[in-house]
Amino acid sequence: MALAGAAGGDGAPSPKKHKSSPFQAAQQKIYIMETPEIRKNPTDAKEYAVTNVLSTTTAFNTRHELYLTIKHLEKIKKSTGKCLLIRGFSQRDDHSIRITDTTIVMDTAMEKSISTEIIKKHIEPDILSIAEIKTKQKGDRVSVKGHVDKITNVLETKTSKRRIITLTDQSGSLDVKMWGSHVNKLTNQYDDITIICLTVDLYMGRVSLNSNTSTTLQVMQQEQSIHGKIEAASFERNQMSIMINDVIYNLTEELMKRIFPEMNYIDNMRVSINVKGNSIVQINMVTAENDWELQLEQHE
Repeated sequence: MALAGAAGGDGAPSPKKHKSSPFQAAQQKIYIMETPEIRKNPTDAKEYAVTNVLSTTTAFNTRHELYLTIKHLEKIKKSTGKCLLIRGFSQRDDHSIRITDTTIVMDTAMEKSISTEIIKKHIEPDILSIAEIKTKQKGDRVSVKGHVDKITNVLETKTSKRRIITLTDQSGSLDVKMWGSHVNKLTNQYDDITIICLTVDLYMGRVSLNSNTSTTLQVMQQEQSIHGKIEAASFERNQMSIMINDVIYNLTEELMKRIFPEMNYIDNMRVSINVKGNSIVQINMVTAENDWELQLEQHE
């Protein structure tokens, strides 16, 4: 099976590489840096997997792409964060490693010389501004924080699916391509988000970012003030919530008792609250509807 240059099934397409001659190696020890992701060959849609490893050939100081057949997928998955010994593989001049169905994969002892700093830089890279990201090299890993300016629909082919997010910050804007299972992690425009671990791509002088197997996304919800009449309430221990203006907000039992001390719904109650997303974080005022205007003026 041809493993190089296939399009991303659960991740971005493999970056195009300069041709390099493979050479056979007897054996080497590798450290599995992250969970492998499944991809599909664009010519025949056959699946293979790719991950990143450290290796004895570069004294565990350089990241190598590891391409593997599906036969070894479960073994490599279970060995994430561990060392393996591989026998019967090929390695190219660009340091990428290929293991096939005939490769022997064996458990082995952990390598004590592996730097945790190298691993952290790979799976939890620093958050950079968009302007800083645009100075990075293709293949570098970065994290980014920004405002979602635009989200495309999901584009799906026989071998891949992706969604493009346009992010902005004070220094500029760029596109983030979310691949495979990542396409459904964000669907709301105008959110402020942090995305940890993206891979820099460069095409015709234009920098963009690709998701990878270690990518995580967090929506940064800002606290905001809400006030209005409580239209309904749930007092179930695991579903405690109130409805204001047709929106349901979750809250703790302690906060609920500040509104309804007897834990029973009372009509015509109004509140002023602070929320993050759909969670109530603070109650500023509780009053009957008849006293609302007076209480609101005094509170403000």
